[in-house]
Amino acid sequence: MLNFFRKTQKPSQLSDEAEQEVQREFIRQAKLSFNIALAGITVSSIATLFGAFLLYAGKMSEGAITTGSSILANFGCVQFAEKNKKELQTLLERSKNRES
Repeated sequence: MLNFFRKTQKPSQLSDEAEQEVQREFIRQAKLSFNIALAGITVSSIATLFGAFLLYAGKMSEGAITTGSSILANFGCVQFAEKNKKELQTLLERSKNRES
């Protein structure tokens, strides 16, 4: 195949550029995941307060179910956010190691 009009680049430059693009994409996805986890934590916290209100109002079964399920959802969202944070930290450490 003839490449008359294409500029040639060293393979190392291509891999560095591709790696930087992948890192930017990972960071973008980590930001989105964090925002989703934050929204989930907010919604489940509101549901927990609503469940506590139901318990206080005397509706034991509805309040217990609402409070319990929202606490589990809150726990899941926190774990999701922590996992994404660790992945981002690992990515940044790898980036720093490659630069030095």
